[in-house]
Amino acid sequence: MDFSYSEEQVMVRDLARGILEKEVTSERIKAVEEGGEWFDRPLWATLAEAGLLGLAFDEEHGGMGFGFEELCVLLEEIGRVVAPLPAIAALVLGGGNIAEFGDADQKRKFLPAIAAGELIVTAAFGEAGGAFAAQPSSTARREGESWVIDGVKELVPAAGFAAYILVPAISEDGIRVFIVPADAQGLSIEPGESTTCETLSTLRLNSVRVAADSVLGTRAAPSVENGGAQLARMESRVVIAICACQVGVAEKALNITADYVREREQFGVPIGSFQAVQHRCADAYIDLQTTLWVT
Repeated sequence: MDFSYSEEQVMVRDLARGILEKEVTSERIKAVEEGGEWFDRPLWATLAEAGLLGLAFDEEHGGMGFGFEELCVLLEEIGRVVAPLPAIAALVLGGGNIAEFGDADQKRKFLPAIAAGELIVTAAFGEAGGAFAAQPSSTARREGESWVIDGVKELVPAAGFAAYILVPAISEDGIRVFIVPADAQGLSIEPGESTTCETLSTLRLNSVRVAADSVLGTRAAPSVENGGAQLARMESRVVIAICACQVGVAEKALNITADYVREREQFGVPIGSFQAVQHRCADAYIDLQTTLWVT
């Protein structure tokens, strides 16, 4: 089986790498982190201008018409430079799920704005303890033409930047995912911070009321069974996306290590000439290649 990149994937990689390697420096990352927001908005706008934010959206919705594999190529390149961008949140958790599961009206409303870098939509899948739950603890009940949602979600990425948040909840007739405005009455966002300075928030929903057409894929009317299958699909995609990003991080880290062991000397010779160091680098390379092909 040939795991080589296709011509289109090479094009995506080269375009993304050309932009990111030019724009992202250690000084720029440090400045963004010191700014307290963990979001390089000018870089996000640059990627939007290049069409990369809409990479996996249909052309009719402002995208480039590629698929999830090409999106993972982009995420790998973002990982290589550890760019402070909400790419997984906006392009996989938010936009990616709307592109796959949303109805025609929802796609027209959200996807062009996401592709243009004008709108961020994320998703709140983390339950107590940070687990991705196929059976959400949050609840939703009908009241007239509206839905009322209650619950708590943890470790929500990019919630402070998002205009909308996808929130799964269980109702009397099945699991549904709701597109909730970030400024909805009864919704509170409590920001936290990861060890990488990324903002991960806790969401508290206290009788948050949303319209009937806020259900993701409104016309689908999911049952308990296919609602759970929808969440399982979302989980598998975000796991793959995170792995793709981490492949980029690991590849760059290994390159930095290889340069270091060639230059750093001990006892008058480069430490890369020591057999033990060579073995560790070889093991790291094998692990990286394995992760790449499995992803």
